[in-house]
Formats: sequence, structure tokens, C-alpha cells
Amino acid sequence: ADLPLDAPVFIMLHGINGGSHEGPTKWAVATGAVRGWRCVALNLRGCNGVPLTSPKVYSAASSEDVRTAVNAARARFPAAPILLAGYSLGTYIIGTYLAEEDSKRRTGGDRGRDNGSGNGVVGAVLISCPLDPHSSHAGLIDPNRPAGLVYNGAIAAELRRYFVKHKKVVSEHPDVLDELELSDLRTIQDFEQALIVKTHGFSDLEEYYQYISPERLIPCIR
Repeated sequence: ADLPLDAPVFIMLHGINGGSHEGPTKWAVATGAVRGWRCVALNLRGCNGVPLTSPKVYSAASSEDVRTAVNAARARFPAAPILLAGYSLGTYIIGTYLAEEDSKRRTGGDRGRDNGSGNGVVGAVLISCPLDPHSSHAGLIDPNRPAGLVYNGAIAAELRRYFVKHKKVVSEHPDVLDELELSDLRTIQDFEQALIVKTHGFSDLEEYYQYISPERLIPCIR
């Protein structure tokens, strides 16, 4: 059915190496559709068949993909309120986006006017959001914890497949070695240190975790 031009636009964001094909995203989009919302299941760069066109991979600190989606929705439906939701890694990205946009608003940046971020975003939900990235990620790689036994290997394997698929493009980044030794990358933090820290301009993992920490970001969102 045709929706009014001011129908809310709902943008849903997935977790690590996920996409619009996953159950949580499908459920959220279906729920929004029942409410009469225009629903967008956003696939991050390089995920779920989306090509990676630059050496900068997605990460918890990368708000560009969400910003592009929000700007496109705002341009096409200027009268519509925009709602954001994400789970797991997606919560970091949305939190980063909202904090960055609110900072622009408060400092007189180009998007700083009304509706919170100034881009029509009126609400956001962060589902299964780790408040402390450092302790959360440490738990994921601790072999003495259930999460370390189950999730670390599975997530690391997914990240390995992602970077094998996009290795040619990623290797074009000046700070990433041409011959990336994937066999040496065994944990989530190995991948973050070897690739995300380098391609996103952080000095180390501590700086990266501090930047994406919801404990830092949430107070910045008004």
C-alpha cells in the first residue's frame, strides 16, 4: 500500500557480518511495516553481498553508512520523522552517529538545527548494547568464559571470511600490509588491531574502545 509522505522512516542496522537476511532484522522490519512505517534494512559495506569499494571497512566507529542512509531518507521524505534501531555492533554505530551529529548541532555544524541531530532523527533504540567495549570484548576472547569458548571462534571465523573476500580492496590501504597473514589473526581483537585500528586512524585498541564506548557516547546525545 502507498504510504503518506510523512510516514515514519525506520532504519534497522545489523550486527557483525550480518545483514538484511537475518532474523532480528526481518522481525524488526516486519513489526515496523505493520505500524505503517517505511522500513529500511541497512546492509553495511561489504556485508550480505554489498561490495566493498574502498579500503576502509565497516567498524563500530564508522558512522558513514548510517549517515548516508539517513541523509537519503531525509532528502526523499523531508516531512517524515526518522527512527533508528540496531543490535550488537549496530548499536555502537548508531550511538557514534548520534553523538557526532549532536556535537555538530551544539557547535553550529552544518546539520545543527531541529529534531535532535538535525537530520530528522527523532528516536533510536540500541538493542543488546555492550556499555563497556573493553570488558565486553575481553570476555569474548577469554577461554575460561562460556562466551569466549563459543563466540570468539565463530565471530573470528566470520571476520576472516569477510577479509578474505575483500582482501584485495583492504590491502590498498597504505597502513595495511599487502600480504595480510590471516592465519595469525585468531581472535576478534586480532582483527580489530590489525585492520580496524589501522584503517580508521586510531593509535591502538584502547583509543578505539574509548571512542565507541556507549558510556562516553550516551551523555553526548541530547
